[in-house]
Amino acid sequence: MRERRPPMARSWGGHVQEDRAMRRKTTLFKSFTFAWWQLGLLKLSLLSLGIVVGATWPGVFMGWRDLLVVLFVAPAFYLSYVWLKQL
Repeated sequence: MRERRPPMARSWGGHVQEDRAMRRKTTLFKSFTFAWWQLGLLKLSLLSLGIVVGATWPGVFMGWRDLLVVLFVAPAFYLSYVWLKQL
């Protein structure tokens, strides 16, 4: 007696679509390219967020002020050095 084979998957049906979804991997860290004005918008939005948070909860961050200043100054000096080196 012959064995029954399962029906072949069609392009519109279950298995093929599931396989395609599994093959498409989403990664958290991707490379992006932005225009200068898009980075300007990002910086403006982050600056606005920082001002709003600082104005809303100033007492919360006063204990962390020295660390926050170091976290600002160290990357600022590094980025300035890299920028000036590339000129």
